Amino acid sequence: MASNLFLRLRAWVLRHLVSSTVALASSLFLIYKLWSKARLRASLHRPLSLEEREYDYIVVGSGSSGAVVASRLSEDPNVSVLLLEAGADDDDVKEVSIPAAASLLQRTEIDWQFRTTQQRGTQNRIHYWPRGKVLGGSSSINWMVYVRGNKEDYDRMAELGCHGWSYDEVLPYFIKSENRIGATSKSQYHGVNGCLSVSSFDPSDKKPLPCNATTKVWMKAAAECGIPYNNDFNGKEQFGSSYMQVATGGGVRYNTSRAFIKPFLSRKNLTVRTHCHVQRILFRNKTAVGVSFTDTHPKNERLNYCVEARREVIVCAGAVQSPHLLMLSGIGDANELRKHQIPVRGNLPGVGKNLQDHLMIGYTSACKFPITMDQAAVETVYNIVKYLALKRGPFTSQGLESHAMIRTKPHLKRPDIQLHFVCAGAQNDYLMSNAGFDTLDLLKVKYGYTTLPTLLHPKSVGSVSLRSANPFDAPVIDPNYLSHPDDVEALVAGLKEARRIHNAKAFDKIRDSDVVDSEVAESFPPGSDEYFREVVKKASITVYHPVGTCKMGNDEMSVVDSRCRVIGFKHLRVVDCSIFPELPSGNTNAPAIMAGEKASDLIAEDWANGNGDVPGSCTTSGTSKL
Repeated sequence: MASNLFLRLRAWVLRHLVSSTVALASSLFLIYKLWSKARLRASLHRPLSLEEREYDYIVVGSGSSGAVVASRLSEDPNVSVLLLEAGADDDDVKEVSIPAAASLLQRTEIDWQFRTTQQRGTQNRIHYWPRGKVLGGSSSINWMVYVRGNKEDYDRMAELGCHGWSYDEVLPYFIKSENRIGATSKSQYHGVNGCLSVSSFDPSDKKPLPCNATTKVWMKAAAECGIPYNNDFNGKEQFGSSYMQVATGGGVRYNTSRAFIKPFLSRKNLTVRTHCHVQRILFRNKTAVGVSFTDTHPKNERLNYCVEARREVIVCAGAVQSPHLLMLSGIGDANELRKHQIPVRGNLPGVGKNLQDHLMIGYTSACKFPITMDQAAVETVYNIVKYLALKRGPFTSQGLESHAMIRTKPHLKRPDIQLHFVCAGAQNDYLMSNAGFDTLDLLKVKYGYTTLPTLLHPKSVGSVSLRSANPFDAPVIDPNYLSHPDDVEALVAGLKEARRIHNAKAFDKIRDSDVVDSEVAESFPPGSDEYFREVVKKASITVYHPVGTCKMGNDEMSVVDSRCRVIGFKHLRVVDCSIFPELPSGNTNAPAIMAGEKASDLIAEDWANGNGDVPGSCTTSGTSKL
């Protein structure tokens, strides 16, 4: 009896000792992980010491391309990489990680908040242009949409002199980045081992995101209007209506900081610094040798630093700031540089030219029931607690859960209009509130849903130019919106298609009424071509997808060659959406990530083959092996 009691007591002590030891070890491990993460985050804004002024590669900009370039190059332990970001750490702003908070991030401290010049084509409006000023760049403030574009986009790119950038040659890089949630193995079009989590709202997926009821109705309405269902617009065919694929995973945003930077901050050869406003690229003759930047962190002394690049400076600042930085450094149209007393280092007239952007317009209907993603329907205590505790519920959605790719003319080989569907009336929403700075009353409904026809291939082309030689002065942005009449007509056709969908039988049970601009309706009958033309000019806004301002190619307006090297210069590349000669058929985050993946291989390949010292040339091949 006593021995049994002793054995039971010993077993109880051992069991609790083991469980206590496991709990203690787990707690210590968690504390260590939190301490390690906090230490690494603290290093992001620590001033560079005298011993930290020389690297193999300096990457300017941590956005959709720059984060990828820095991450991939630092996979080689034999090279050192410095990544400079002008903005803050994305973890400092908790809303960044919440998909449903996407509309709250513009016009904040993590947004450059650019403004265009007055646009004659949009009734002299000044358009607000958001650009991410934070780790992850615009991938930290965008709507997380994952659209690669059309096969024709990249085949045209190759035909325009971008050798090595055809669809078949870039597809492996899309796949390389992707971790498709719900997929168990790599397929012809999708990857499962990449850094970037990609989820889908499609109910047929193995692990779909829960989508709003109005999204399912919209998909049914699109089918009633003859737009066929497409289960994968990033696959074999792009045309059709589809549930959206988005860069989220585990209920949180997957910006390029979360995907490509934060998991690798512990690498000894990767240095990341925030609040570093790069002023100029430093040169020795026609060779880039480093950059100068200002430390703008509020707790640091505001000092200027010069850092040296033993191999290359890689500019990944985006389609607005990459050409701006080149011009500040003496590369651009010689006449414009002299106008601002900037010494001309290289006369490349294409720098800042060829600016193209996606323009969109909203068609909104009021909803009879509180089933949309409007704030009044979503922001309940239950939904907030559900998200914070489980990362589930409507807060896992950014509200843009489906779209359709259509052509307004039968002869077109690729879509010219993308119909984004937002399951909200856009009240208090950035998308609808930046048309000339003022919220449009016509789009303020308590519960509603909105289709946004988006012009994919505008014929209107603009420019980015210098305001002054001061690096802290924003550049002059002139997108030249709607200067070509075909752009207006394409958006009018898109609005007609949106109206057809909203008035389809599928919406009869929930549709209250279509929202009409009463001011325009005084002059033109609602629904007429004249009415829609006036609405397009009055209310169209940017989707903030600028490209083309450092375009790749082999003509006199090209800025980089097919290996992303600045033409006529050594050790200097540009890698971001500014290198695309034309807009892709869709949102630009995925193509920017692809460009970072491909360029990283080109850079590593050049130095491995002894071609690192070759200057950019109009005849250079961009072929690489994956």
